[in-house]
Amino acid sequence: MSKKSALEELTRKQEIDLREELELVAEKGKSVLSNTFLVVGGLALTYMIFKALTSEEPKKKKNIVTSDKTKSDQSGTKFSHIVESLAEGASLFLLGMAKEKLAEYLNVRDESSEGNKA
Repeated sequence: MSKKSALEELTRKQEIDLREELELVAEKGKSVLSNTFLVVGGLALTYMIFKALTSEEPKKKKNIVTSDKTKSDQSGTKFSHIVESLAEGASLFLLGMAKEKLAEYLNVRDESSEGNKA
């Protein structure tokens, strides 16, 4: 076997290894990107839901309060408490999901960086 053919063989092997490594990096990049989109999407969704459920409509000038209106105000207050509780629960749930995905991403990143150092 001549030096030229040995070098050509070595070049082919290195090219194959390089392509495999490039595919691996591309796969990891896609995974990281999708996890990032999930986390950001979860946070954005939580923010939008929280804002939608907790935003108050502009207050109108108070007129003379009658006994009927007082009852409707009290039921509105109960309803607003229910809505606030639901918004808080949804926010906590979505933030929990985002936290899990972020922790998962960081673990994968740490493992891959440790693998590269070894």
